[in-house]
Amino acid sequence: MSSFQITCAVALSVLLIASLVIFILKKWRPGNETFKKVAIIIKSWWLILGSVLLALSWTKWGLILFFYLLTVFAINEYLKVSGAPFKNYLKFGFLILTTVQYLALCFESMHFFQAAVPILCLWMIPILVIGRATIADLPMVFGVIYGLSMMIYYISHIPALPAMSDLLGLSTDQVSFSILFLLITTWGNDVFQFLGGKMFGKRKIVPHISPNKTLAGFISGIFCTTLVCLITTPQLLGLSLGAALALGPILSLAGIFGDLIFSAVKRNMGIKDFSQALPGHGGLLDRLDSLVFTAPLFFHFLYAIKGGP
Repeated sequence: MSSFQITCAVALSVLLIASLVIFILKKWRPGNETFKKVAIIIKSWWLILGSVLLALSWTKWGLILFFYLLTVFAINEYLKVSGAPFKNYLKFGFLILTTVQYLALCFESMHFFQAAVPILCLWMIPILVIGRATIADLPMVFGVIYGLSMMIYYISHIPALPAMSDLLGLSTDQVSFSILFLLITTWGNDVFQFLGGKMFGKRKIVPHISPNKTLAGFISGIFCTTLVCLITTPQLLGLSLGAALALGPILSLAGIFGDLIFSAVKRNMGIKDFSQALPGHGGLLDRLDSLVFTAPLFFHFLYAIKGGP
C-alpha cells in the first residue's frame, strides 16, 4: 500500500471506530446530551474528510479549486461577524487578492506566490483609506485587512504542496500523504491538548484568552504530535529522525498559537463561533484556525529540508 492509502485507511478506521463507539453509547444512554453532541461532531468529521479526499482525487487542480473556494467562504464568514466598515469593498478586494494568489499556484510561480499577497494587501489599505474610510475607521480597517491577508496567504500553502511539489522534492504519493498528514496532525494536536487537559490539567496558561487551555494539555499536544511525526514521517516522507523530531514541536506550537489568536479575535468580537456552517464544529474558520499557522511552517520546513535551490 502507498503512504496515501495507509493514511486514508487509518483516518477512516479511526472515524469508523468513533462512530461505532458513539452509536453504542447513545443506545446505552439515549438522553445523554454529551453523546448527542459528539455524534454530531463525528458526522461533521465525515463531511470534512470526505471533502478533502474528493479534492485529493482531483490532484493539483482539484486542491487549488477546493482551497480557493474554502478561502472565499472563510473571508465571507469573517466579514459577516467582524463589524468592519465597507464590507462590500473589502469582500471585492479580497476576492481579487485570493484569485491572484491562487493563479500564482496555477502557474507554479514560487516568487509570485510568495510576493503577491504581501505587496497587494499593502495597496488595499491606502486605496480604502483615501477613498472611503475616515480616521476613526483606521484601527478596524487595518485589523481586518491584516487578518484576512494573513489568512489568505497562509491557507494557500496547503494547495501549494502539490503545485510546488518539484521544488519541495516530493513524489506524487508523498504529496497526497503530506496534505492528509498536515490536516490530521494539526487537528489531532487539538484533540491531544483537549484530552491531556481533561485528564491531567490543573494549571491554566492563558485564562484571559482561553480558560480551558492548561499546561498539561499544552505538553500533551507537543508530546503526542512529535510522537506521530517520529512514527510516520521518516518512512512516508523520507525525513531524518532529527527532522521528524523538530517537526513535531513546530507543528504543535504553531497550531496552539493559531487557536489562541483566533480565540482572542472571537473574544474581541463577543462571539463563540464564527458561524454554524459545520454542526458541532462552528464555522469554517473555527476549523481552520490552527491550520492557518501550521500550513506555511510545514511547507517551508519541507522546502528547507527536502527542496531544491
